[in-house]
Amino acid sequence: MLTTAGVLVIRQAFRVYSLQEFVGLKPQEGGKALGNRLRTDGILKRVRHPLYAGNLLVLLGFWLYIPTWANLITVGMAIGYIFIGIRLEERDLERQYGELYRQYKRQVPMLIPRFGRRGGI
Repeated sequence: MLTTAGVLVIRQAFRVYSLQEFVGLKPQEGGKALGNRLRTDGILKRVRHPLYAGNLLVLLGFWLYIPTWANLITVGMAIGYIFIGIRLEERDLERQYGELYRQYKRQVPMLIPRFGRRGGI
């Protein structure tokens, strides 16, 4: 179930992101950017890093399905890599968008969405 949820989150993320830009077939316009504008639409209203969140769910689901030590080590290393990627991406986005991204960062959770009145921007 976690893996399925992760795939659904990733599908939602690709409604906001360009798959062609993501795989390098089309020139990139700036990550979460659209031209010079910070993207905060779609799933990005609820979570700042939906691709990473979806991948975390897929990895955890995989480990729960086949809970071996080798898979635990692999999943642990992949999770570490994801958090390093998040840190580097956020550093670049703060450089690019400054206070606008810091405000978005304060309002929208990194990986786990908040639901209700205060969920998102």
